[in-house]
Amino acid sequence: MKQVVIIQRVLPHYRIPFFERLSQVLAENNIELLVFYGQHRENTVPKSVDVDRPWAVKIHNYYLFSKSKEVIWQPCLLKALNADLVIIEQANRLLINYLFLLTRKLIKPKIALWGHGKNFQSVNPNGFLETWKKWLSKQVDWWFAYTQASADLVKSIGFPANKITITQNAICTESLQTARKTITKEQSDSLKNQLGINTVNVAIFCGGMYEQKKMCFLIDACKNIREKVNDFHMIFIGAGPEAELVANFSAENNWVHYVGEKHNVDVVPYFAISKLMLMPGLVGLSVVDSFALEVPIVSTDIPIHSPEFSYLEDGVNAKKAIYNLQEYSEEVSTLLNDDEALHILVEGCRISGLKYQLKHMLTLFTQSISYVLED
Repeated sequence: MKQVVIIQRVLPHYRIPFFERLSQVLAENNIELLVFYGQHRENTVPKSVDVDRPWAVKIHNYYLFSKSKEVIWQPCLLKALNADLVIIEQANRLLINYLFLLTRKLIKPKIALWGHGKNFQSVNPNGFLETWKKWLSKQVDWWFAYTQASADLVKSIGFPANKITITQNAICTESLQTARKTITKEQSDSLKNQLGINTVNVAIFCGGMYEQKKMCFLIDACKNIREKVNDFHMIFIGAGPEAELVANFSAENNWVHYVGEKHNVDVVPYFAISKLMLMPGLVGLSVVDSFALEVPIVSTDIPIHSPEFSYLEDGVNAKKAIYNLQEYSEEVSTLLNDDEALHILVEGCRISGLKYQLKHMLTLFTQSISYVLED
């Protein structure tokens, strides 16, 4: 039996269904999967969860700092050397990557990278660190690129196009879609009564609450929207370093509802009573939730979005506004009162939800792993 090792800094809850299914499919092809993962650093996102599965191997990450730059040691090198393929994350701060990449010709496993193609949140995209990352990114046998945009970046640095898999990065949305279909009007009315909402003009934020999500901007935008749409209500779901800002905002305004951190189908009832998903800051995999639950995102044109932002089509399945408080507030306010435009976006979400699904990502991953192992 051949063996594939995937090394992850952390194991977020949303990745578990993918690894579970990947393990099952690979086993049917006589391939064993092992996923090495560690703990998150305190007060950071995403959070890592402990998993008791045959494919999951927990290790202890060592978080180190060098001149304010974080580097991480993941102690699983010797355990991974016997694998036939090792898939690592594209990140400068992961020390184990250098050992794999710099000794690739001398060790047994083939090495593949899985990532964005670049650091979309880099404050210096043309600096040394990103230049170094480009060089390292070419020292592998295969590339698993998150999206077409990621693949284009990898090709642009000179990596062979025929050794890149566009994974169409996604999460499991089947349970979300099933749960959404089962929610009745009575259940939605009950939740609205519980929250004190007596309007259809409801929007939602669901995700990590940290600087790049632009929570202060969103809070100010909500205030402006409330002035334009006097029955507007806002729901916040999530946690993170800036959750206290949201909690205080909610405590001071009876039209703002912070319901804490929720996962999987627990978020569905809140989406079911919402017209729009407000995400002016960094957008990533939340687009897949938006499509599955048919609640369009209103985002902005800031340059720090993750690759999944490319799934959004302005005026088709989402709305992209200029990163300006007044313009963003006006865009949301207009959409809340324009049923025809909103219907177009909802239908676009439904169609996109059929395209960006975990089963498609699983097929692409599995086929490529088998090809790499046979090559």
